[in-house]
Amino acid sequence: MFKTVLTGFIHPEHELCLLAKRIDWKSLEEEFSPLYGKVGRPSIPIRTIVGLLLLKQMYNLGDETVVERYMEDPYWQHFCGEVYLQDKLPFDPSDFVHFRHRIGPEGMEKIFKASIDLFDRDFIRREVKEVRVDTTVQEKNITFPTDRKLIEKVIEHSKRIARKEDIKLKRTFSSLRFQNQEGKTKMGITLLRYVAAKTEVTTFPAIPQVYALAYRKPSLSSEIVFEGLKPRNPVYLTPYVTAGISQMNELNEAKTVYNIKSTPKYDAGLDAKFSITNNLTMDVTVNTDFAQVEADDQ
Repeated sequence: MFKTVLTGFIHPEHELCLLAKRIDWKSLEEEFSPLYGKVGRPSIPIRTIVGLLLLKQMYNLGDETVVERYMEDPYWQHFCGEVYLQDKLPFDPSDFVHFRHRIGPEGMEKIFKASIDLFDRDFIRREVKEVRVDTTVQEKNITFPTDRKLIEKVIEHSKRIARKEDIKLKRTFSSLRFQNQEGKTKMGITLLRYVAAKTEVTTFPAIPQVYALAYRKPSLSSEIVFEGLKPRNPVYLTPYVTAGISQMNELNEAKTVYNIKSTPKYDAGLDAKFSITNNLTMDVTVNTDFAQVEADDQ
């Protein structure tokens, strides 16, 4: 039966053909031959499995994929030492595992070292005529965590979210107690980020955790200076309405059945707060909602 010779139709200047000539296959076979016995079933040719390991690394393929590609590519077969065109798999992909265990990590290092040694200094001087390096250095517009405008962005973004979700902020700049000196107001801010998965706390500014809850100390916060900020004395009104129903079971005159008597109840109240000074707040409450208790008429 006639067989197809690989060198009869592949291009001799193909990259894999040239690379196969440069690799010292004889030294690799002498290195791994003592690991095989001389009796029993013939083993897989060392050049075949070593060549596929190199191709697997070069093309970043898996064990099963590299074996299937071998059957389809005549250049791969030539690289692995075949003379005739093959139409079946060279071995089962699981044999890669057995071979790696047999040669160990040191053997794998020798295989890849052989491929690296192909490109020695003399080869690079002879083949590499020119090396071009293109480098661009440009300043980036990056906001670092120590930048003041980053804090202002956090505040503005939080206020936008509150307005969008119709959330009333308990503390606004108009109701904060602060001193205004010559049109400037000094405040302190501390940002805290807690990562539950790592039990990690990150603060800005960087506050050493010399004791528990050190980030709550006002003197360690980052100072911010606002201009044109004026304190105000707003009045906060909080109205409320409560409703309820009471039921009473009364026995009829014949004392045969209970009649349910329902009585609705309504109530309303108002809570007002007004800042008199920086240290004094007036709080007026009419009919407090928490004073819903039963009392005697006496």
